Amino acid sequence: MKSQNEDHDYYRTFSYNLPKFCSNVSWNLNAITFTNISTVGAYPTAIFINTNNTIYVANRANNKIQIWFNNSIAPTQTIYGGLSQPYSFFVTTNGDIYVDNGALNHRVDKWTSNGNASVPVMNVNTSCYGLFVDTTDTLYCSMYNFHQVVKRWLNDNSSTLTTAAGTGTAGNTSSMLHNPCGIYVNANFDLYVADYFNNRIQLFQSGQLNAITVAGTGSLNTTIALNEPTGIVLDADSYLFIADYLNNRIVGSDLNGFRCLVGCSGLSGSASNQLLCPASLGFDSYGNMFVSDLGNSRIQKFILSTNSCNEITSTVNPTTTENPKVQITSTQKVNSTEQLTTSKTLITNQTCFSPRITLIPSTSTLSSPIQFRRSQDFYIVSLIELNCNNLISIITHWTIKNCTSIFSNQIQLDSTIITTSTELYIPARTLVYGLYELKLIVTMVNMSSLTSTSSVYVQITPSGITANLIQYGTSMITRGSQQDLQFDPGTYSIDRDNNVLNATNWIYEYYCRIYGLYMFPNLQGSLLSIEDLRNDSSNPSCLSNRTGWKFSNSIKSSLTILSGSLQSNRTYQFMVYMENRRNSSLQATGYVLVKVEDTHPQMILISCVIWTLCIPNLEFQLLNPTTQVALFSICTGNCTIIQNITWNIYYGTMNSSSNYTKWILFNQTSSYENIWFFGMNTSNFTTTNQLFLSNPQINLWRFEVIYTFPSEISSSSLNFIINQPPVNGSCSITPLRGTTSSLFDISCPNWFDEDDIKDYSIYSWTNNLSEQTIIAYSLVSTFQVRLPLGDDQTSLVHLTVYIRDTLDCITKFNLSSVTVTSDSIGITSLLNDIQNSPNQLTTNPIIQLLASGNQNIIGQVITSISQQFNRMNNKNIDQAISNGVPSTSISISSLEDQNIQGSSILLNKSALIEFNNKLNMYANTREYLMQFITKLVITNSYSIQLQSSLLAQLTKATNQLTRTTLKSVSDKCYQLAIMLNSIKTNIPYEDVQSAATQLIQCAANPLSAVNGPLQQRISILDSDSTQATTFPSDCDTDLDFAWSNLNLFADGNDFSWGTIQKNRNIYYQKQLANQITNQMNDLKSLLTSSLNIYLNIGQNILINTSQVFMSLETKTNEFLSNKFPQSLNLTNNSKISIRSLIEPLASYDNTTYTNLSRLVTFSILDENENEVSIQTNMSHPIEIIIPRDPNIIIPPMILQNVTSMNSTPHNQLFDLHYLNITSSLSISIHFEIQSLNISLAYLFIYKFDQLPQLNTSINSIDGWTLFCPLNLSNETLYKYFIDNQQTFDHQSIIYGLRELNSTEMINTCSNTSINSAVIILIKNNQWKSDGLTVGPLTNHYETQCFSTHLTSFAGGFIILSESINWNYVFANADFMKNKTIYLTVNCVSVIYIILIMYARFKDKKDIEKLGVTPLPDNHQSDQYFYQIIVFTGQRQNAGTNSNVHFIVYGDNDETHIRTLADSQRKILQRVGIDSFIMAVPEPLGLLNCIHIWHDNTGKGSSSWFLQYIIIRDLQTMEKLYFICQRWFAVEKIKRILFVAGEAYHSVSDGHLWFSIFSRPLSNQFTRVQRCTCCFVLFFISMFLNIMYYDLSAAAKTNNSTNTASLSFGSFYLNSQQVIIGIVVELFALISSLLLVQLFRRLQSRKKQISPLHQTLYKIRPDLNINEEKIKKKFSLSFPWWCIFIAYGLCIILVGLSIFLTQPLKIIGLTIFFAFFCQNSYDDKEANEYLNNHEEYLHLVKKKSLFTYRQPIRVNRLNESEINSARNERLKELLLYLCFITVLYIIIYSNRDLNSFLQVNHSRKFFFNSRQINCDYTKITTIYDYWNWSENNFITNIRAQQWYNNDPPRNLSGFINDKSNRLIGWATMRQLRVKSILCQVQNEITSTCQYDYNFHNEDKYSYKPGWKNSIIQNYSSSISQSFQYSTVKI
Repeated sequence: MKSQNEDHDYYRTFSYNLPKFCSNVSWNLNAITFTNISTVGAYPTAIFINTNNTIYVANRANNKIQIWFNNSIAPTQTIYGGLSQPYSFFVTTNGDIYVDNGALNHRVDKWTSNGNASVPVMNVNTSCYGLFVDTTDTLYCSMYNFHQVVKRWLNDNSSTLTTAAGTGTAGNTSSMLHNPCGIYVNANFDLYVADYFNNRIQLFQSGQLNAITVAGTGSLNTTIALNEPTGIVLDADSYLFIADYLNNRIVGSDLNGFRCLVGCSGLSGSASNQLLCPASLGFDSYGNMFVSDLGNSRIQKFILSTNSCNEITSTVNPTTTENPKVQITSTQKVNSTEQLTTSKTLITNQTCFSPRITLIPSTSTLSSPIQFRRSQDFYIVSLIELNCNNLISIITHWTIKNCTSIFSNQIQLDSTIITTSTELYIPARTLVYGLYELKLIVTMVNMSSLTSTSSVYVQITPSGITANLIQYGTSMITRGSQQDLQFDPGTYSIDRDNNVLNATNWIYEYYCRIYGLYMFPNLQGSLLSIEDLRNDSSNPSCLSNRTGWKFSNSIKSSLTILSGSLQSNRTYQFMVYMENRRNSSLQATGYVLVKVEDTHPQMILISCVIWTLCIPNLEFQLLNPTTQVALFSICTGNCTIIQNITWNIYYGTMNSSSNYTKWILFNQTSSYENIWFFGMNTSNFTTTNQLFLSNPQINLWRFEVIYTFPSEISSSSLNFIINQPPVNGSCSITPLRGTTSSLFDISCPNWFDEDDIKDYSIYSWTNNLSEQTIIAYSLVSTFQVRLPLGDDQTSLVHLTVYIRDTLDCITKFNLSSVTVTSDSIGITSLLNDIQNSPNQLTTNPIIQLLASGNQNIIGQVITSISQQFNRMNNKNIDQAISNGVPSTSISISSLEDQNIQGSSILLNKSALIEFNNKLNMYANTREYLMQFITKLVITNSYSIQLQSSLLAQLTKATNQLTRTTLKSVSDKCYQLAIMLNSIKTNIPYEDVQSAATQLIQCAANPLSAVNGPLQQRISILDSDSTQATTFPSDCDTDLDFAWSNLNLFADGNDFSWGTIQKNRNIYYQKQLANQITNQMNDLKSLLTSSLNIYLNIGQNILINTSQVFMSLETKTNEFLSNKFPQSLNLTNNSKISIRSLIEPLASYDNTTYTNLSRLVTFSILDENENEVSIQTNMSHPIEIIIPRDPNIIIPPMILQNVTSMNSTPHNQLFDLHYLNITSSLSISIHFEIQSLNISLAYLFIYKFDQLPQLNTSINSIDGWTLFCPLNLSNETLYKYFIDNQQTFDHQSIIYGLRELNSTEMINTCSNTSINSAVIILIKNNQWKSDGLTVGPLTNHYETQCFSTHLTSFAGGFIILSESINWNYVFANADFMKNKTIYLTVNCVSVIYIILIMYARFKDKKDIEKLGVTPLPDNHQSDQYFYQIIVFTGQRQNAGTNSNVHFIVYGDNDETHIRTLADSQRKILQRVGIDSFIMAVPEPLGLLNCIHIWHDNTGKGSSSWFLQYIIIRDLQTMEKLYFICQRWFAVEKIKRILFVAGEAYHSVSDGHLWFSIFSRPLSNQFTRVQRCTCCFVLFFISMFLNIMYYDLSAAAKTNNSTNTASLSFGSFYLNSQQVIIGIVVELFALISSLLLVQLFRRLQSRKKQISPLHQTLYKIRPDLNINEEKIKKKFSLSFPWWCIFIAYGLCIILVGLSIFLTQPLKIIGLTIFFAFFCQNSYDDKEANEYLNNHEEYLHLVKKKSLFTYRQPIRVNRLNESEINSARNERLKELLLYLCFITVLYIIIYSNRDLNSFLQVNHSRKFFFNSRQINCDYTKITTIYDYWNWSENNFITNIRAQQWYNNDPPRNLSGFINDKSNRLIGWATMRQLRVKSILCQVQNEITSTCQYDYNFHNEDKYSYKPGWKNSIIQNYSSSISQSFQYSTVKI
């Protein structure tokens, strides 16, 4: 697309765009809604777009004209007042707006561009449906209701209207119109009219009243039909574009006639590709089409899609034309200077065009370049406007060519010059003298054809030199008449363009005069030098001896005035004139005054601390009145004894006749000492700028220093002349109202300064002038800015412009205050695009502005956005707090915040979710914006201020910063601090202070943000969690890469995914916290260094912002030496700096409660800025007050009754409380006690670790105090304090309180505890409490700390739990006050009684079930006995009534079919344990299996669920387990059980509550006892919960934001309540175990014979067992009478654990037995029957068998039952077959077909059999093995570089073949044999060989070299290699 402006000069007068379109032009059929009814009101009719792309829309509904400047999202200006339903308007080139006001006011009004009022310019009788102003200033009006178009020339006073078209009567002839609407006048003054009702477009040629129909009804070329057209425009080639109103479309013409362009679906609607009654249209400069969609009340923007003309256009530089590309040259006017911009555009179907470039300073030419001195930094700024809707990424590159010679060539640049940014910064002395072309090349990424270039020409000129006769350029010195005086300008002069002056390049001439009496000697106007012996009678020579001087070298660069040549008590002025030998135009003059005395004074030299700010001006130094002056003096002679130093200040008046300055002493120095003047009696002196600003009438100043020695006085001085600031100018801003997206024009014309204007900078503030921040800086006087958000109440922004000259002298100009409101639409659109539509970001106006890369634009836009985000964040926090979220869990309070504790309502879960969603949305947006800041180049002090203030705003909301953002911010702030420190001697103090203020905030915000999640003050953001758990793209190939090392993230052996995710976040958060902490500490040191150079003794700087407080003060060393005489090691003349910092949040450490503490840091620095160690003792401590977050939550006090109930007067009882004070750090305790009756007194006592006792006979306490009414504080609180020195090495404190009776009060007086600690931060970021004591003034909101040293401090804080006041409980124990308690206790008691009755009944039934039954089929001849115990399961209907038979198989034999039967009782019942004795003829050997089945004869219950069977050999006492856990159902009646590998453990006895109903029958722990234990535990748990009742409630109210919390209706549970529950259950568990074990281990009152013993006696009455020889295992038991003690304890104890303690105990025991006791046979449930301590049959004295075995036959099934069983078996077989098939498919389908090839490849790869020297298969010696390991294995175990030396990215864990990956870590371990096994008996052999095995492995750890002692130092990795370790898998 090509603008018409490029082809015709007269088109420049058009105010609207005339784009050039090609025949195939097209637009995107889906439009973007530019604005809608909420902004432009209902039915907008007219739209206008000027050549600057400013968009105007007529808001008919609200009688306004709204204006959008420069792609702003919201209207930036609105015209209103006196308008009446404007149908149309027109904007001229000068910005005047002509608006239809004819509906009610019958006129057309003109509004000027900057005015706020209108004037009428045309009187009409109706509305103008179309307005147009042609190039001759003729105004046309289309009168819809009068069917004609009228016009009027605006440059005369006549109000007469002339008819331009139409007769005034409706009709369809060529001269008539019917309701005309839109009109258009071209350059030939031809009039086009949209004839609405006639459905046509009429062309009235210039001067004609008869029209030609060019489109629609009646047209000769009927290519399209129109339906009531309303709008019409033309392009550069006069082709028509028409708004076809009722056809709901836009049509256009070209060479081929008319066609539909947009809205071509044939249907009206509101979709993006539809229109509803379009009224008008217009084009921007890019060819994008804007349509007023009247029916939908919106403005639609259709993006230009294709526009290819297939032509080549010649350019101003034909040699660069390329085919098929076209070179386009455009001329833009920027600040009245023509700039050449060249664009290279590819002519293809595209929506992107080359960017536009504007360079500042404005464009120059080769013949007229911009000049810069070589000693001067300078920069070129670019403004890049992108013309692409789907791409914003650009590549910028600067080239610098030396054009001094005829042939220009590109030069080799200094490394400090960055050429890839949009801004080019040239540091001083990096370019040599000459002429240069600086060219910027901008290329769209991935579209190299879209390239633009722009150039400026600069010339580097010499800066000249500073001629100094003496060192430092001191203005006046004192010398003795008998002393030689040496001048050495060749050494002391300064070449600003080079580091060292080359003295041989200069010619030297010396002159002298008697100052105050004569001028310099001259003849006929020519000065006479010292060496010129001619005389001037009017001005005699200085030297009484004309030869009393000499040159020290041949070039005369050094001159010595010999002693005796000058007269005493006179002042002489010497001058040196220097001229460059090669360039005579380079000249310099230096002056010095010499005061001659009779004494021998020492040489005193004076200079500026910042020498670059002291610029010589003849005999003076130029002084900027807007900055302070810092001077230093040096004594160069014999200066060992200096008695005194004094500074004097003089102001001067010039005597022009004698060229003499009279100096008058400034006599107010003592009044302003340490206010304006600092260091009055030191070698350094500083005066603030208040001296000059308060005395503007004085232009000359002298600063004199006087050194007093024992025998003489020496003085020197430095003279200054005020550098006058810029004058005679003014500044203005327009408009005075707008949004944050609006562009405001700043104009500062007519400023003058004899040193030239350097730049303009603008600062803004809202309420506090001291908080002003930079908005923009510019090299030109007219520029545009976007302003930050205004004040909360008034929306006002106050502005100040700083006009600076080239010597940095400043004039301030206050602009009018501007109203700036939030652009909520733009912010919403930005958030939505970043979160939901990242593909549309390229079209977002804000992102397009940021993509330009301009510092000012990025700074203004992101600052504005950040401010709005910060306000939104504050509102979101307030809203969350109002919904029950504690502020301390979602934000970090600033230092200025007040207490904003939320209400006590419960947490609204949905509100918290909404808050977190918004939090993450804003955090992601901030992270996205940060990428634009990181690309900014740091050029000068302005860019430091701009970027640091920008970062301070961006990071102000510390809860919205991701780790990526924090890392980028920290790096950028550190870079800014380095840059500031490097230029600190080149810029004024005020600039350093301003930049440091923003940078210290830039340091504090990331520190708070990174420690916030670790301190649980803010949550970890979603993006950080995702990033921590996502496989990193930069993962190293080393398997020890942190992300891959799960050991870093596991909790012990807990490697669960949830744990890994959580700890990964914490790991990376801590890692980043350490990095930022170290980096920010370095930043603070850099800032201290930058500020310290400007601070004199007694001077200080305060930086006090909402995010950080910093104080830096300079003192003499005596200031501290008097206080700490033994701790300082400083010289007498040294100075120190005291730095203090307060930051919002203490650093994280998991051992302390510091999450509510501020961080306070104190440091003392010496002159070299090294920290000075301060060490004192506790008798003279340093007091420090450490504030806490004001939003700390203080729980309410607990009411206690402390009135003693003991009637004995002198033995009163105390209300005692216990506190646990165990901590890794020493802590203090603060008691606050509030009395409900302030007239009462109390006695307070305490003792550590023991119970305090105090009465008439016992005094066992550690401390006491009296609380008397007279001692009450204003808060009616009694306070008592115990410091951390007293609590040291104690674990608890018990304190008591009681009320004093009236007698005690007369004799002695004429509830909450706070645990506080104070700690310090040591180098590894761990807190310690060494050398610290907490002070008594500590309260909820701050900690008083006494320290013996200085470092970083924080205060810990915690509220401890309370004990129960039983006195109060019983005093208020009546039924009416405690109905719920009494009812609960009574109900529980009734339940207990009922359960006791049930338990007693079941205990009796259990006794009946006990016994051991001999099998009925035992034979008399059987001589071997086995005990069989059968365990039936607990499932429903698990028991059986069927007969059960079995066969036991052993290694030696097997039994016959045996039957389990008992004639006396039912067996094999649910939960039953049945014991039998089986007799067999001989041992069966080692048992293998048991075949068991039932016969299905049971009535009602045939099936049987068998748990397991135990068979014990009663001769060997060996027992075997046969585990079943299966049903014996009707269809599955038999099973074979094999011997189990380990014991089966039942848990039926483990759960205390469940065992009441299902305890083992033989257990002596009865159901009654179990029931009693359960209810005792229930009451204990209730009691323990009382202690933490208030803390649980507080947790419910105040910690509801815990991410682990759960709420459902009124039910609420959070992590603190869970922790309290766990603590309670642990206490209950201890008492539970003790009580249960006491019952379990009770002995029987009478000796009991075991059931097995009884049964054996029944079988064999003659059995004789020797009880004495029975081996018994030791088992702890209690005598029978301990049952009374057990029940007594039950009465005392109370407690519960149904759903936590008992299950945990069972699980724990199960895990213990499974992992640590795998071969255990101590099944308690079975041992009741097995009775391990008896060995009956080993002691049998007589054998006798008597039972006769009857033959047993199994009942046979009938035929139908067999068929049924077979069918069931068939089904089961088919099911198993399907299962096996599926299993095989799954297994084999997942088998890797290449596994063999992969293994074979790996073998060959590592064995390396192809090589000769590293073949693993040919290894025969240890040397071969090491050769293979080093040269093959170790090299290939990790991926190395590719064949082209590229690094192996994303190959973490891969081996060197780049295709296979290791699983786990490769470990090489040496196996050694014990040295004692390898004793060499002779010296012939030097080695010993001994077979290795696990038993003779050497497990000893050695030192390197296999030595037992260290011979030399080795690295830790080498030493670790010789330490023994086991194999880790």
